[in-house]
This record gives sequence, C-alpha cells and structure tokens, in this order.
Amino acid sequence: MTSEEKLSVFMLKSNLKSLDLKDASGSATFRYKDGKEITYELKKVNSEKLYCNIGDIINGFVVVIKLKYKGKEYSGVCEYPGLTEHLKKNKVK
Repeated sequence: MTSEEKLSVFMLKSNLKSLDLKDASGSATFRYKDGKEITYELKKVNSEKLYCNIGDIINGFVVVIKLKYKGKEYSGVCEYPGLTEHLKKNKVK
C-alpha cells in the first residue's frame, strides 16, 4: 500500500531553531520487517525542511536517515511499528 505520508527531516541549532538547509542533501533508507529495503533521496520543501514519501505505512520499518550539511555527514535511526501493530494493540478490525 502506498500513501501520501511524508517523512520530514529538520536540523536544529542548540536553541532549537531550524538550520538553513539550502545546501543540505540526504537520503532515507527504509528497512521493512519482511526484508524489503528502499532508499529515497530527500527533497527540499524550503530552506528549513527535507522530506521524502513513505511507500508503505502498513508494515513496520526502521529508517536510517543520512544527511550531508556543510561538508559533514550526520545520521540517525528511527523505528515505526506500522499500522498493523497499532491496530492489533487497539483491537481494531
């Protein structure tokens, strides 16, 4: 199942204000529980935010985000359990 859901990525200063990301680039690699792996390039919406679409929100995934900003590389990991886990937990049919 595909969706119009988006993964938004911001970089913040120590005072929690957004950095200017006009020269930033990056990618997001989604690793699904079934072994499927998909990598998307992050797109710029404006100078404060990068994003990509999320192909499958039903199944859980781990996403590895890699950013390049001012000659340095940054990375982060986030886990999403998926809608199926949410529905099971809340006993929704």
